[in-house]
Amino acid sequence: KYDKRNTLLGNYYLRYLADQYWSFTLNFKHSGARNNGAFPLAGSFEQAMEEPFRLNQNTLTRMVDNVSNASFVVDYAGRLDFSSQTSFQSNYRIYEDPIDGDFSPMDIVSIVNNYGKDWNKVNVWTQEFRLSSGEEENSNFSWLVGLFGFVKEDPVKQGTYFGEIGDLYGSAPYSTLVTTNRGKSNGIALFGQGEYRLTERLDLAIGLRYDREHRELTGGGEFLMEGMDPIVIQADTTGKVDFSALSPKAVLSYNFPNEQLLFLSYSRGFRAGGLSQVTGDPSQPALLGYEPEFSNNFELGLKNELLNKRLRWNLSAFYTTVRDIQVPQLTLPEAFVITRNEGELTSMGIESELTALIGKNFMLTWNGGVVDAEFKELLIAGEQDNESLTGNKQLFTPAFTSNLIVQYNKTLDNSRDIQLLARAEWLWLGTTYFDLQNTLRQDPYHLVNARLGLQKGPIGLALWARNILDTRYVDYAYNFGAAHLGDPANYGISVRLDF
Repeated sequence: KYDKRNTLLGNYYLRYLADQYWSFTLNFKHSGARNNGAFPLAGSFEQAMEEPFRLNQNTLTRMVDNVSNASFVVDYAGRLDFSSQTSFQSNYRIYEDPIDGDFSPMDIVSIVNNYGKDWNKVNVWTQEFRLSSGEEENSNFSWLVGLFGFVKEDPVKQGTYFGEIGDLYGSAPYSTLVTTNRGKSNGIALFGQGEYRLTERLDLAIGLRYDREHRELTGGGEFLMEGMDPIVIQADTTGKVDFSALSPKAVLSYNFPNEQLLFLSYSRGFRAGGLSQVTGDPSQPALLGYEPEFSNNFELGLKNELLNKRLRWNLSAFYTTVRDIQVPQLTLPEAFVITRNEGELTSMGIESELTALIGKNFMLTWNGGVVDAEFKELLIAGEQDNESLTGNKQLFTPAFTSNLIVQYNKTLDNSRDIQLLARAEWLWLGTTYFDLQNTLRQDPYHLVNARLGLQKGPIGLALWARNILDTRYVDYAYNFGAAHLGDPANYGISVRLDF
């Protein structure tokens, strides 16, 4: 009841089939979310658990979160296949009034970011071209090449307002620190892949991708107080960085006669570096850069289709190493995200996907995985000296996941037009950590969901329930201790009309 969330979504398609070769698709999606109230964060794990879904904050606001995505796709299917996709994405997110930044009833600090439509709006243009070999019978070789590019603008203006007792956070009461960060970036990627049938059952696929990105950030900060001229605390500073990488990939697969596929794959992952936003702390460097993140990923898997394709079971084991892993951390009181490179990480585990058709109407699905992701090298700055956190677990990575689904579909005997659907889900998630020190953690927990629905032609009606057992759990938390509870037991009804 404290936020009164509501969302309006739309998704519109227009497709034109020019002839047997050419097609054109125009798509527009939009989402407008509103959230009236306070940001639903408890100050600590203990407070979240002991006083669930109760907030005691001194400022209320309304969040505006508008997202739009437009795309135009051209496809050609012939002896060669060609595809072009042009898209534009935009996200405007602000709080109409200041939002509480200390998550308490005390007037200490609030966050301000409603500075007009020119700020806090991210715009991204993307363009991709793909050309691939068409489907030819008895061909032992297939290939694909492509080009991808993007341009992004990310202007951020945010104020930290210190209230009546703002001196608790080290600033004069009724003052504001305003920081501006105008981010621009662009990039281009060339990629290609070829697949060759070595024998009747053995295939080899090799791919290569080249990325090059440019990022630029101009940031500054000033101190505002009623009756005083603005005081510059961080002069406008511009930083520019460039990154490039080659990312190879290889997959060797063997098709057994009895509908089984065994594969071994390797790929190199790349995430570009960048510049973290300017904060209001003049003792910190104006711009903090971080390096690219690279990973080496190995996977061995087996895909099975058994009992005349009524049973499907995929099993895989993976091993990943990550160098210069990028870890975003939220800083207070400005509520800016600062990204730093934090050592090396190793992740290994097993994943299973099982689907079984039981009789005519029942389907059982079970997906599960076990993962051991820990830092092999992690050294961070402490109050006295550097602190080694080698051996600690990766953030937001459950030790195991299990998802069991039982679904029943049936056409009612007295009316062939009415479909009955009954579905039950059981989720089980393992220990999850939210900070590098591994002091903020959520122990394993269970979630049970259910859905019962009827479908007649284009009209559907369903009753649903989520978290039926009313499990109390933290679904995310920040490194400074604030925690957010997952939704409690909730129930609803949905009506759907397809046209």
